[in-house]
Amino acid sequence: MNSSGDGIIDTLRVGGDLRWQHPIPTGSATLTAELSAGRDERDNVYTQLYQADYLTLNRKFGVSAQFRRFNQDIQGNTTGGGIHTHGWKGGKTDASIIGELT
Repeated sequence: MNSSGDGIIDTLRVGGDLRWQHPIPTGSATLTAELSAGRDERDNVYTQLYQADYLTLNRKFGVSAQFRRFNQDIQGNTTGGGIHTHGWKGGKTDASIIGELT
């Protein structure tokens, strides 16, 4: 909660993503990476998402795997309002692996 006590969390995120798609004889393969860093109030936040996809040429069959990780430094490791990922304490981490077949 922010200092005014109204229940609204002051959030800042900065990030980027990369995507690589490659045609293969039976379809296409895609690799994706998304990374971001920022803060919620005074807590540093770092997120990662990695994904691999395959889709057949006729687009009738696809498979996907995804790894997601969210790390929040609940210690309030930010000084001066900046974004710092060095010295990460990692107070709260959530991660998951998801697979999908369509």
